[in-house]
Amino acid sequence: MKQSLAKRLLSTSVAIIAAMQCMAATVSVSAADMVSVYKKTDAYSSCKGEQGKDGWYFMYKDSKGAYIDMTWTDNKFKGIGGESVNEHFIVPGYDTPTVVGWKAPYTGTVTLTAQDNTVYRNGPNPTGADVTAVLKLNNEILTDDNNQKTQWVFDNTCYNGSGNQSYTVTNLHINKGDMIYHEVDCGTNNTGAGIYWKPVITYTEIEQEFDPTRKEYKKTDAYTNSNGLQGHDGWYFMYKDSKGAYIDMTWTDNKFKGIGGESVNEHFIVPGYDTPTVVGWKAPYTGTVTLTAQDNTVYRNGPNPTGADVTAVLKLNNEILTDDNNQKTQWVFDNTCYNGSGNQSYTVTNLHINKGDMIYHEVDCGTNNTGAGIYWKPVITYTEIEQEFDPTRKEYEKTDAYTNSNGLQGYDGWYYLKKDKASGEYTQIAWNETNQIYGSWDGSYVNEHFVMGDVNATTSIAWKAPFSGTVTLRATQDIVYRENPSKDQNGSDITAAIRINDEQLKQNDETDAKWTFTNQQNHENGFQAYVIEGIHVNKGDIIYHEVDCGGNRTAAQVYWKPIVKYTAFDPEETEQKIYFINTITDYKNYADIVNSTDSSACAKLMADIEWNRNTPQLMNFAGTIDGNNHKITLRGNSMIESARDGAVIKNLIIDGAVKMESNAAALISNTAGDTGTVTIEKCMNLADVEATGDYAAGFVANGVDGVMVNINNSYSNAIVKSAGENADPLANKQSTFTNCWYLKNGTKKGEEFVNPTVSMAASAEQFASGAVAYGLNAAASDFIFTQKIGTDLNPVVASENSAKVYRTDTDEYSNNDGAFIAKNGNSTMVCSSKDAQLIFAQYKNDEMTVVDMQSITAGEIIRSDITYNQDTDYYRIFVWENFDNIVPICPHFEYAIQ
Repeated sequence: MKQSLAKRLLSTSVAIIAAMQCMAATVSVSAADMVSVYKKTDAYSSCKGEQGKDGWYFMYKDSKGAYIDMTWTDNKFKGIGGESVNEHFIVPGYDTPTVVGWKAPYTGTVTLTAQDNTVYRNGPNPTGADVTAVLKLNNEILTDDNNQKTQWVFDNTCYNGSGNQSYTVTNLHINKGDMIYHEVDCGTNNTGAGIYWKPVITYTEIEQEFDPTRKEYKKTDAYTNSNGLQGHDGWYFMYKDSKGAYIDMTWTDNKFKGIGGESVNEHFIVPGYDTPTVVGWKAPYTGTVTLTAQDNTVYRNGPNPTGADVTAVLKLNNEILTDDNNQKTQWVFDNTCYNGSGNQSYTVTNLHINKGDMIYHEVDCGTNNTGAGIYWKPVITYTEIEQEFDPTRKEYEKTDAYTNSNGLQGYDGWYYLKKDKASGEYTQIAWNETNQIYGSWDGSYVNEHFVMGDVNATTSIAWKAPFSGTVTLRATQDIVYRENPSKDQNGSDITAAIRINDEQLKQNDETDAKWTFTNQQNHENGFQAYVIEGIHVNKGDIIYHEVDCGGNRTAAQVYWKPIVKYTAFDPEETEQKIYFINTITDYKNYADIVNSTDSSACAKLMADIEWNRNTPQLMNFAGTIDGNNHKITLRGNSMIESARDGAVIKNLIIDGAVKMESNAAALISNTAGDTGTVTIEKCMNLADVEATGDYAAGFVANGVDGVMVNINNSYSNAIVKSAGENADPLANKQSTFTNCWYLKNGTKKGEEFVNPTVSMAASAEQFASGAVAYGLNAAASDFIFTQKIGTDLNPVVASENSAKVYRTDTDEYSNNDGAFIAKNGNSTMVCSSKDAQLIFAQYKNDEMTVVDMQSITAGEIIRSDITYNQDTDYYRIFVWENFDNIVPICPHFEYAIQ
């Protein structure tokens, strides 16, 4: 997980999104202010006749559908025609619905219920008519946890005890400012029309707006300030179920508790019987962090003679980390351990994380939870942040970045580096909290005004281009100078230079942007000024402003405040806007854009997203969604209701469950339009799909004949069921499949299994073993999928340094043993897990002739063009440990003459 700064600087991508203003906003909510439960009765009792108390509003609905605030009269809220609200009842007026509304103070997830768990009519009323009660989010009637609409009709026979209703709506995502309406309508007969309804709204998670300059995130601070809410400061308190899923705990008795004794309090993480307890942290930004523990210790609350071993582990997503001492961050505390014996400590620095990544602090006691609590107070500190930049912003000043960075590298794209003169390697200069500078006074440093070199290292102010385009370089006040050398004439020459990557830049007059300051020069004598125009940068290029003091630091600081300004952006940066999806709110906003103004809008996932019951489907979609190897978890509906010509979905994992009456699929319910192509590339479906009527499929359920669906390098490891006559593990209707796999006997139409031969079928065991990953890669003749065998149940789209899958000599699959051999057309690809010998041999009448042999190193990819000898029956490729000891690393690969 660790890498050098230079490598990170050149390889890390910067997200393109117009969100700088949003990032700068912060929400500072104290424990006292962060209310999690909002009751209508509490607001009514304490509001003193004022609207808006705790977000509650008491209204009637006029003939045009507008919501009008009631007035406080006779100790109740009243409208203009008999409608009213008191502590217990919502009473509609003649042809005038009465509404109790609640305005969301935060973005997050809520549960909706009714006090006393009941809603009833104040009856019976023989002369009354039907009364309708409805619960809505903005203008949308909701669906409760039993999949029933939150709309009820009370006839004139109803009373408390007959016709009562109850509801629970969980996992409802709301945005700040959304309205929840509790609406009662009696039409034109308001006899006995009052409805007993005391709504309760409870936040289960609040989505904070994080300050991008905040560095430190402590579990103890989040716990203290959470008021029992999950997600405060990014921290979650969970247990792990028997299937390995992380489940949020609930706040009970002033602590977070699970269902079997597991809990988290301010100091300890306590596992339950056969149930690990987990404190997780979700990264609010992409960047680099340091992981430590408060008090620099982790220990068991012991000793406990009747206890068993307790294991604590620190993970990034599903990967156990390695600390700065090259030790795995996994520790076993036996029953003799206590504070003072068996304590552990760790420091993990330079850990790169993506926004949405999870850091898990997991404690497991197996089936003996006696005295199993572990004292563990995690601390996570950003040292570098990778911002999401506004593509319309043009100017980037070092002084602004320095002032606003709070000691973080990478703010506004600026980095403060030193380059070792011997090795040429760049490293970040650490923030000095005491002196409020990057570095130290006796070495390389950068402060608001000056850059100071060192004897053994040059010092650089570096800027990483967030977009491709043309820039102008200059300095604040158009001046660069040496500081006060006249005070000390013992200094040596200092060199200041500007480079782009490894290339020395030229000024407008074609001279090098490189200047030497003697020990006689200062801001009045020998200063430099520059404006360099027309410099083209590619996204990720680095412009270095470098100072070298030679072998003498005396009065060697240089006043330099660089400015970089875009004068033009490359067309590809402006032609197609990409919406970056970090939260479910981002996804809903994107869906609104697709469904209302731009069906071709493109998106890229930056984090896993879990749908809730009010997440909209995409309609008439014709854009591109890049899943970026992230997961969308569905709840009920297909992700896309209809897709048209030009739609592309790639690199996406789909999970969860889909259940619809007809046209049920994980990705697309229907194709639409007259002609065209819809493309699915490197997608992975894990979501079970059911059509209670007809047409079910893993990816595409149904569609028009003129639109072709091309599915490439994808798989569906899911159950697909249709009660009708049409079901397919991948897609019904017009489709082509290239290198696609599916779960064998996982698809049914009625009671009949569907196992089409146009794609490859595999068992769940083959998906987990690495066989499917190997097969996908072999057909593509490339490592397009990877899989951590023994950890991942399914392949994932390959990324840098991810786990390759090899085939062993025993015809099994491994990340650490064996080799990979594939053929595509007239070329072959070979990669070995270890240093080995590669042999190409041809056969005639079963007699072998070696055509070529070479040594290969572990992980090296060897591609070779095939030259066929027509006097040969077939060819074989072997990978052996060495020529002297012919031990195969994997089964040989055989191909015939073409």
